[in-house]
Amino acid sequence: MPTQIGMKGGYIIRTLICTICNQSFESKHSNNKYCSDECRNQGRKNRRKNWETETNYKEKQRINKTVQRQQKKEVQTAEELERIRLKKAELKQRTEKQRDQRNNELEIKAKNGDPEARMSLAKPNSKEYWEAYQESEIDYYNKWNTKTIRLINEVSIFEENFVEKVLESIKVEGRIYGRLISQKHK
Repeated sequence: MPTQIGMKGGYIIRTLICTICNQSFESKHSNNKYCSDECRNQGRKNRRKNWETETNYKEKQRINKTVQRQQKKEVQTAEELERIRLKKAELKQRTEKQRDQRNNELEIKAKNGDPEARMSLAKPNSKEYWEAYQESEIDYYNKWNTKTIRLINEVSIFEENFVEKVLESIKVEGRIYGRLISQKHK
């Protein structure tokens, strides 16, 4: 409890006890609690510590930071997923454009009589495919004057009804195999 000791310069001087170090000090204000700046700073730290304990401040901060990190991670994940989706869409669009361009080029070549382009556009093992294959092999044979003959399922490219025989042999044997024989076509 403060005690009054006298007057100085028109002020009442009181003797008080410091709440930190328990030493007595003189003050003109009855509500002073600390004898020095060091004790005042320590009192401020103690009040902050008590407030943090009473309000569970540090736990709330930890939870808030965890939530913020999780939200940031979710945003980053969402952004990354969007980037990946956009890259896939771009790649798909580019691939489709290249495929369309290639098909257009093949169609032009096929119209100009290129058998390999016709083979690429035809369904596998269709009549159109094997007709184009036969033409391609005969063109190669004539162009390079080779001494070998191509056989598909033991059917020569020079045989009459090559396409029908090959298609029938595929149905019967269930496979396709080719080989070259060293012999000039007569």
